[in-house]
Amino acid sequence: MELELKYRVPCRAVLEQLVAGAALEWREIAMETVYYDTPDRALGARRWTLRLRREGGVPVLCCKTPGGTVHGVQARGEWECPGDDPAAGIARLVRLGAPAELAELAADGLVPLCGARFTRRAARVRLDGAEAELAADCGVLTGGGWAMPFFELEAEHKAGDPAVSIACGEALVRRYGLEAEPRSKFQRAFALCGREAVCVQAAPAEAGAVHDLVQRSIQAVYPRCYPAQAVDFFRALHSPEAIAADVAAGEVLLLRVDGSLAATASRRGHHVSRLYVDPAWAGQGCGGYLMDRLEAEIAGEGGAARVEASLPAAHFYERRGYRTIAHRSLPLADGAVLVYEEMEKAWNG
Repeated sequence: MELELKYRVPCRAVLEQLVAGAALEWREIAMETVYYDTPDRALGARRWTLRLRREGGVPVLCCKTPGGTVHGVQARGEWECPGDDPAAGIARLVRLGAPAELAELAADGLVPLCGARFTRRAARVRLDGAEAELAADCGVLTGGGWAMPFFELEAEHKAGDPAVSIACGEALVRRYGLEAEPRSKFQRAFALCGREAVCVQAAPAEAGAVHDLVQRSIQAVYPRCYPAQAVDFFRALHSPEAIAADVAAGEVLLLRVDGSLAATASRRGHHVSRLYVDPAWAGQGCGGYLMDRLEAEIAGEGGAARVEASLPAAHFYERRGYRTIAHRSLPLADGAVLVYEEMEKAWNG
């Protein structure tokens, strides 16, 4: 029976502070997980989880089921075995004690649902009367084409008095301002599959909301890469008047996710510009979703997509297959220089 406490960490900086502040011997492990279910979601209906996780490249199959509570903390049944074929590993899990019904349900086939990619730093903690393992996780949850960054701490009871391990976790909560995370990685990743994304042309009445999103994104990202003069340049370039004119020309596209305005981009011919994601949606695949839509339109017209990429955006475009066709620079006030890339992506045929 697994007894584990899971805590949401506010940001990467707090996670790093926690790891540095704990005088422990941390070991780092690259984790990549795929969660499976039957086509009719029979495992989910029973609140069972079946995952294949590569831990430092080593494949491990695991099944988890709901359990009772210990000192007010939810416990779970957990069985795992080595192997990279979920269907072939089911019988081994059942022999280890997983529900026999698992084999019957899996006979109908298994399909991947969602996943997670993260780096885990784990350390054993010897307490007065118990042993626990801390795991500091940093990565992304994936599902339905979306990605969501996460930072969390797990405290798993290993031996001795469970109350002592629980008290250790609660002490970390108070010290670092953590919050209990009631949902598993699977639950949060699977929730991404149900997101509703809608791309629409911006209406004139929405120009103000577009401007606000763009300005928030500039202020959140650019000061880390550019001098203040360049940040001011971008803020002025995307003025309310400029955005209103592009909206009136029918050139501005909006992405709404679950009803919230998440990102925007503009297109004039084959030139894509003003791709910005609201900071609240950063790192969740919104920029890629919009570019998929715009690139499909441009490719269908038989052209090549062109962008001017700022320093923070150049790597994003490179990953999408864009190549730099020119390095550009723009002199600004007080000797500052704004550098950017002209990039292009062409499709064969």
